This record gives sequence, structure tokens and C-alpha cells, in this order.
Amino acid sequence: MGAPTIRWGTLLVTLSTTLLLGAACWGGSEDPAAPTAEPTAEPTPITSVPTSTATTVPSTTWPFPTTGESVTFHPSLTRVGIPAVDAILESVEASDAATLVALLQPSEVACAANPLGIGAPPQCPAGTPAGTLVSVFPFSRCEEGFAELSEVETGVRSTLEHEPRLYAVHRLDRAVTGEPEYVIVFGYQEPQPSGAFRIYVAEGGGIVGIGICPPPATLSLQFAGDMILPPLS
Repeated sequence: MGAPTIRWGTLLVTLSTTLLLGAACWGGSEDPAAPTAEPTAEPTPITSVPTSTATTVPSTTWPFPTTGESVTFHPSLTRVGIPAVDAILESVEASDAATLVALLQPSEVACAANPLGIGAPPQCPAGTPAGTLVSVFPFSRCEEGFAELSEVETGVRSTLEHEPRLYAVHRLDRAVTGEPEYVIVFGYQEPQPSGAFRIYVAEGGGIVGIGICPPPATLSLQFAGDMILPPLS
């Protein structure tokens, strides 16, 4: 008998089928020498802090929303975990002017006979020599200045009627009268008034400065140092 005829086509089909079946059996197995890396979760950006823990963000340049721009405020009940700040946030949300007024702490500042320019010392009362310490309250209306407590109280009550909303909390990058530790910045949901309402807070919880800036002011973060609660926009 002659040598059997080799059917190469049949042999190739058989080998291909065997290789495919082997690959299917190993497809679900993991190579122990090269384990699959677990996916890394993306970091969650800081927004508002409605819990008792706040994150301090390093000082940087923040946007200055101008009058007329759409501004996003932090939701009600947002807290930063700092008792001195949280107590004021609660009073502002409740429109509790009496509590805020009770926290006002005047400063002793040397007066001037003819104060000139932004940030000038207070005017000396009649008959009071220049350089005499007088009790005044740092009160800015877009420019630094001082006022009697009765004027500040009127400003606070009037501002609360417009339901200011929380925009940001930060430290200052410079020393100012009253030595505040924190600045709470508020804005308004309604078109008018625009601008910002700032409360300067001492470490112990007293209010040592107020800023009320009417139109066409902005929500600029004046002299912002480290951010305790960054703006949302």
C-alpha cells in the first residue's frame, strides 16, 4: 500500500479549533505575576461644608463676581466647624439682629482733628485733643472708616431685611483695626441690593468690624488670606 495522503486543510482547521478552545478556557483567569491595578478614585472638589468639619484652603486668587453676574451661594445651614463663625452664620440666617448687635465690639482708636483720605482715623469729638483714644467701630461702606454703634446697628438691621446669603469665609492677609481672625462674606439673591455684606469676627466670637457696600460694589474678597470656605463661583 502507498503512504497515506496528508490532508493539510483538515489538519489546519483542527489546530485552529484547538487553539481557540484553549484561549476561551484561559480568558477569565488572572495572571498572578501581573495583577490588575485597582482604579484610583477622582478627588472630590471642596464646595460647601454643611457638617462640623471645615477645610482650610491655601491662599490664592479667587474670582471677583461683578454686579449683575450670576453668583452661587452656599446652601442654608452650611457651617465651617468654627464656633465663633458658626454662631454668626446661625444669627444671620435667622435674621437675629439683636444677637449680632450684642456681639459688636468697638475699638479704641486715636482720633484726628482733620482726618483725610480712605482709612483715616476717626474725627475727634469737639474739645478733644488729637491723638486721644476714642471708642469707635470699624464700619466700611466701600471705603474704610469708623462709625458710632447706633449707626452700625441701623446698618445691620437694614441689611438683614434683604436676607444675605453666605458666599465665603476667609482669613485676612493683613492687620486691621480690631484684629479680626475671620471674615464672613455674604451677598444677596435679589438684584438689589447688590454688593457684599462682610462681618469681621474675632477669635472669641465678637464682631469687630462690618462692611456694607452698596451698588455698584462687587463680592470681591478684599484682602483675602487663607480660605476657610471658598466661594462656589
